Amino acid sequence: MIMKKIILLLVFIFSIVNASALLFYSGECFNDGHARITVNAGDNDSKVYTSQITTKVDGMELDYDWSVDYMRNSNDGKRKYGFLETDEGIFNEKKEYKIEITYFIEDDPEKKIVTGEMDCPGLRFSCVLLNLTIDQCYTKEGKFIAELTILGIEQSAGVEREPDVAVKYNLIAEKRYEDSIGNNKEEGLLPAGYTIIKKGKGKYRIEAPFVNNKVKEFYARYDLNEFIRYCDSSNYPGVSFWDKLECDQEEVVEEALDDSAEEKVEAQIDDTPEDTKKDVEFIEPERESAEVVQTNTGSVKTLVIITVIVVIFVIVGLFYLKKKGQM
Repeated sequence: MIMKKIILLLVFIFSIVNASALLFYSGECFNDGHARITVNAGDNDSKVYTSQITTKVDGMELDYDWSVDYMRNSNDGKRKYGFLETDEGIFNEKKEYKIEITYFIEDDPEKKIVTGEMDCPGLRFSCVLLNLTIDQCYTKEGKFIAELTILGIEQSAGVEREPDVAVKYNLIAEKRYEDSIGNNKEEGLLPAGYTIIKKGKGKYRIEAPFVNNKVKEFYARYDLNEFIRYCDSSNYPGVSFWDKLECDQEEVVEEALDDSAEEKVEAQIDDTPEDTKKDVEFIEPERESAEVVQTNTGSVKTLVIITVIVVIFVIVGLFYLKKKGQM
């Protein structure tokens, strides 16, 4: 009889312990890198406020809202179950992730923990990983050049896209030009003969012959129909799906070189020691030489004139004396 009472007491205590714990229900992971974690209130009649729940996956804390503000044992499934759903592009590796959920039961200060696992298939494609920016564009020495950042077109094997397939380009030129499909007008696609060079991860450079013409404005946007799923831009407010930029005009290399040369000369003078500066300020040798030459030339001319006058007087004097002797 006593043993039976002890057993019933243990069962009662065990049932209380079980009733005080959340149950891990599921961990779902998708090939866009987002996950959903669901827990069950079990037989717990006390509330578990989700604002007091801390969720970690492989040690990384998730900062997302739960579907309900509290959970408890209820016939209402919305209260008995609660789930947390993350953004895309978070769980991109193909692996099993460890989940740890820390929580408190109403009127119980003791922290409790429930754990679980989640198998993820690995990333295939996520709209949130797209991002497009025109860093700069300009026309220089008969060539149009644009530098761009294009992210998300090489997310995984099998879904890669080339930068002139995943992205569409348009430009406005100063004059008519022939674009890549043979149209000849001021507004069109990339110029005929363009090339796209990959400079680094997500970094691309477009070059195209553009003689005797200038690009005024350049526009680029993702062609969302080229990806394995369509990305509705209204669902991704933080993603830049397109960009537009006014382009710089052609640079004159000679002027730039002259300006830099002047700056270098000024810098050299400013950096020169005081003793040397005096010599530098004094120079102007050509002007002084010219003045000296002019002064010497004036003196020579005066001497010649005086000599000529003296010679004339001598000749006249000799002529006069000769004439007087004849008389």
